[in-house]
Amino acid sequence: MVKKITASFLATLFMISAMPFFNSISATAMTDGNFTFTVYDEKATVRGCLATVYGEITIPDTLGGYPVVAIGSSAFDNYKELTGVVIPDSVTMIDGGAFQNCTGIKRVVLPKKISEISSSAFANCSSLEEITLPETVTSINSGTFEGCASLKGIKIPENVNSIGWSAFSGCISLKEINIPKQLERICDNVFSNCKSLEKIDFVNITCIGQSSFENCKALKEIYIPQYVKQISNDAFMGCGEIEKITVSSKNNVYHSFQNCLISTVDKILILGCRNSIIPDNGSVNQIGSYAFYGCTGLEKITLPDKINNIGTYAFAYCENLTDLTVKSNTNYPYGWYETVFSGNTKMTITCPENSLLWNYAKMNNIPCKPYYALDSAKIQLIGATKLLVAEENNTEYSVDCKNWQSEPLFTDLQPTTVYNVYKRDSDDNSKLGEPIQIETDEIDNLDGMKNSQKLVYVRKALLLCENRMSADVNNDFSVDIIDLIALKKQLCND
Repeated sequence: MVKKITASFLATLFMISAMPFFNSISATAMTDGNFTFTVYDEKATVRGCLATVYGEITIPDTLGGYPVVAIGSSAFDNYKELTGVVIPDSVTMIDGGAFQNCTGIKRVVLPKKISEISSSAFANCSSLEEITLPETVTSINSGTFEGCASLKGIKIPENVNSIGWSAFSGCISLKEINIPKQLERICDNVFSNCKSLEKIDFVNITCIGQSSFENCKALKEIYIPQYVKQISNDAFMGCGEIEKITVSSKNNVYHSFQNCLISTVDKILILGCRNSIIPDNGSVNQIGSYAFYGCTGLEKITLPDKINNIGTYAFAYCENLTDLTVKSNTNYPYGWYETVFSGNTKMTITCPENSLLWNYAKMNNIPCKPYYALDSAKIQLIGATKLLVAEENNTEYSVDCKNWQSEPLFTDLQPTTVYNVYKRDSDDNSKLGEPIQIETDEIDNLDGMKNSQKLVYVRKALLLCENRMSADVNNDFSVDIIDLIALKKQLCND
């Protein structure tokens, strides 16, 4: 019995002591020609080459008599003289960073049965122009094609159900890409800095991650289908040339209005574009962080009085934004302006006097002008009267249709007498438009003014309806240029 136990013990001890020896053999690099490889379970994994490789190589399907089933981690990392690679059909796995930083590679032929391409496998292959993914691929891991600056197009197989973060980030020549029906989530930064990407079809996507399309400057239109339920605030940050934003009417989380992407329940404007008009119908009370970030096509925007919060960098780096109108007197938090409008140097602000924003602008030498709320009912009443446009070219004026002329116009008028002022084109003898009635005492003491200035004054002082309704449409107790601008836009469709 003791002998049997001792023999059994010795046999076991021998096997245990032998295991590291066998494992060390399996992990030892071997060579076949210029290739190095390791063997595990009678299968070979390519580890690289002994000497510098020039031009295109074809990896054999066997090395040292063992079938080649994998390309090892970082096997060809930084092989800059490599211009192309053909991988045999025996390979089912390409490990992380296998060909990363091979800046000379232009063409890759993948095996027909590969199912997964690991992280950064072809990252920074900046000359890669052509690669076909087999239909057997189900997963593209993080950073797989990141920095492939010459890649213009790639078809993602319909069986792909996972694309890792930054998988195609920095593919600056990529113009279009298909989203497979099996894919439900677009991870963070997947297509960031794809500056030539012109269109995207979200198909069955439910979630669009952080910075997933950041700086995709060629995107012109965004359509959000019904299945999308989650969109990160910065998903489209820096997409400055978007012109149109629409959402499927069947989507119950988001909707679009006036080229704005809006979270319906939260009333947050998630994304705007160069043609956005922020709704004033109550559907929006917050502007989300990064909503207009880097929108270089945006030139003017109005924040309705219902807006009570604006997220960080909401309008940052809108380089051509020159006209910002803020209707409300909301006192936004300290430091709000610096983060919300960071990087904007051309902007003039129109806002209520003595508001926090007004005082901030004055203290920091930011151009600003006062905003007054307009009385729309009063504008409608005044709509019965036509406006004189004194600065029009080739236009003459007449008092009571006598002596059509430009200079002088207000001469020999009787005190306290009502006159009709008309205008006409110098090439046409007919009257143009309805007259404006003026009283002579209203143009007293105007000596030294040009007729055009007098006409402007008449508009300021006398823009009255037949019922003599006041032209003070913003109720600030004076008739001034703000009233004129409002009237001109209302009455002349300007």
